[in-house]
Amino acid sequence: MVYRGKPSAACERCRHRRLKVMTCTDGSFIDRWVNHMEGAVRLIEVRGSEQLSRPEGLALFTQLRAQVSLSRIYQERYSSSVFTKLTEEIQREQNSIDQILDQLSTIIGRLTDFCANVTNKHIIDPTHIIRTALKIDAEMVSLMISVPTLCRYATVKVPMFDGKPITQAIWGDSYHIYHSISASTMWNNYRSVRIIIQELIIDTVKELEDFSDDICSPQRSSLTSQARQTMLQLVQDICGSVPYNLETNTGASLSSFQATGAGGLTIMWPLLVAANSGVACNDLRKWISNCLDKIGHSMGINQALAMSKLIKGGIRSRAFLSLEYRSHPYKL
Repeated sequence: MVYRGKPSAACERCRHRRLKVMTCTDGSFIDRWVNHMEGAVRLIEVRGSEQLSRPEGLALFTQLRAQVSLSRIYQERYSSSVFTKLTEEIQREQNSIDQILDQLSTIIGRLTDFCANVTNKHIIDPTHIIRTALKIDAEMVSLMISVPTLCRYATVKVPMFDGKPITQAIWGDSYHIYHSISASTMWNNYRSVRIIIQELIIDTVKELEDFSDDICSPQRSSLTSQARQTMLQLVQDICGSVPYNLETNTGASLSSFQATGAGGLTIMWPLLVAANSGVACNDLRKWISNCLDKIGHSMGINQALAMSKLIKGGIRSRAFLSLEYRSHPYKL
């Protein structure tokens, strides 16, 4: 964030929240993160269109959109109408890469509102929920098929021994190479959101088990299996981006690398989403927890250490917000 002259009271509060988010180590970090995101939303909403005329303002807005959307999904709240309006304004002037980001943000915003409607019981028909979730998921897949070359990534296969990679720094049989941290961040935000969609589909299918519907039992089983397979691939892809994001020597052990730069910051939440998915086995959760520990110790980000504690504590749902926060939400 770029400050010009004497910071306003809003900027001071936002900066103070950011410091608390970076330094907290207990389970309250989710509450702090939500408050931090809501403070950023209000700041951007107050600044309005004018901030988009400055490179630093446009960059800040672009970087915050995905985190804000994820925050709103966790809070089960609707998307920011101001963010939607600002995204529509900058679409007219962006290059092909930025247009992909804007279109992805628009789809994620619709998903955010859809999840809020489901939570608030404005949409209750399970079949409608599943069909809408599948439609949004298909739109995301279709969008990413046509990404520009600079947004694509290469997949590198690694040798396996006894069914396991020869280095602890890699999970699975491959890892990714990206053109930039921005490209990796875009893909991991996409993967994180699609994991949430698959979870919604699986949870809703379960609700159909006791009811007669136009989706027969074999179809329900097939749909659940497909969602789980999709989720598993998305989780593996998030893990496949770790060596690039953390600048890891792929021949090194997991205990030897030192996370540096923006990659460590941007990979934390996707890793938590991956570990929290229903398809992550105990070994994978342990591997992700170790990655977060390394990010926390190498970069001094205690938030990553708090995430690792959540995983080690066996948390497997998105209901991370504390009871205190749920009793008094949106305290800024």
